[in-house]
Amino acid sequence: MADGGLRVTSTLEFSGLSGAAREAGRAAAMAAGEAILARAAGLAPRRTGALAGSGSVSAEGDGAVVRFGAPYAAVQHEGTGFRHPGGGQAKYLADAVSDPAATAAMAEAFWRTLGG
Repeated sequence: MADGGLRVTSTLEFSGLSGAAREAGRAAAMAAGEAILARAAGLAPRRTGALAGSGSVSAEGDGAVVRFGAPYAAVQHEGTGFRHPGGGQAKYLADAVSDPAATAAMAEAFWRTLGG
């Protein structure tokens, strides 16, 4: 990376959809991204809170990208041998992606946007 930082990224994408379904897919991706970010920030190691605070969700194309921009985000994510006396855990983003709440948020936003 140009700034020397490490990034942990998860991407959700709804490609191949058209019209209202495409817009619903975009809304669903952003809703899932927000749910993933909230869960991941809660699971992130929190010695100072800077790692959790570096998280963001952005729309990119037909999808959403969840990022943690702290320079040590990837190291903390992958460091399964680290101790976190202030709380939190390794694999904070991966575990958040697999949380059923993200799937529920995605489905709800998809149908809400379609007018269901």
